[in-house]
Amino acid sequence: MTTTAPAVTLDDIEPRAPDLTNYWHPVLESAEVTPDAPIGFELLGRQLVAYRENGQARVLEDLCIHRGTALSLGSTTPEGCIVCPYHGWEYNGDGRCVNIPALEPGSPIPSGARVKSFPTTERYGLVWVALADPAGRITEWPSGEWDDPNVEIWYSHRYSWHASAARTVENFLDVSHFPFLHDGLLGSRDQTVTGPYDVAETDYGFYVSYKALEPGGVHSPSGTEVHWEYFLWLPFSVHLRKGTPDGHSTVVSLACRPTNDDSNELFLWLSRNYDLGVDRTGFHEFTHEIMEGDRRIVESQRPVPLPVRLTEELHLRGPDAAALAYRRALGPIGGI
Repeated sequence: MTTTAPAVTLDDIEPRAPDLTNYWHPVLESAEVTPDAPIGFELLGRQLVAYRENGQARVLEDLCIHRGTALSLGSTTPEGCIVCPYHGWEYNGDGRCVNIPALEPGSPIPSGARVKSFPTTERYGLVWVALADPAGRITEWPSGEWDDPNVEIWYSHRYSWHASAARTVENFLDVSHFPFLHDGLLGSRDQTVTGPYDVAETDYGFYVSYKALEPGGVHSPSGTEVHWEYFLWLPFSVHLRKGTPDGHSTVVSLACRPTNDDSNELFLWLSRNYDLGVDRTGFHEFTHEIMEGDRRIVESQRPVPLPVRLTEELHLRGPDAAALAYRRALGPIGGI
């Protein structure tokens, strides 16, 4: 007796769940991507190359299909193509080879002569790339600060850390380390107990609300009650808004490029709705001191990729609420 298996149609195949390749990642400053020369970089362990084609940022696999040469070692043409330095193959912004100098003029170009291209856009002075069909949105400022004429916002720092993007972001969300690592800056060893705080799921990630007394710094006087709000945009962007009773709001915004499992690039902005036009030197120095203290700790953490299984490290239900929410959210999309 012959048994025939039921036919399977495309409608029967469940779509693949989104993972890190489906999210937009910041990769380079827009000013770095020019029509004059390609620039290579790494994203999620893949070697990529960026250049401009008729003003538009383009990103391709950094690999000539012919002999595996890095296209980032090559050049560009006035027509907006990238040229392999080895045999001169030219690719357009869609990754299609449009010229092979070794062939007679007019000869057909093999259909397989193409390299993979990736969705690319620009926002906030950065180039953003998705390695697959984008499923998430690019981060937005909590209350539209980016477009608010009453808010001063500026690109502050860029760092390269030998740590995973997820470890970096989780550190940014962690408030209970303030009294120890940032004593006198963000916390005090006289006040080490982390009180209860709220974590709420959102359509972009989650939101954290926490209140504490300011030890004193460039943002507000000592003893001021500060409302800390975190807006976590999956997978690796987060805004920290510090609000004080006088209506002053400071926003520190972080977006990370997950270079590979053990390194990432950090892009940082600062904004404030007070002291407009006042010298920013103090803000820069304060922020850099905080970030350097964090870097030393985060680069020491093992394992380097963030463990998203909650049994792998010990957690405290109250103080680690934000970290627990982050790990739960990262697990289904692949973590890092």
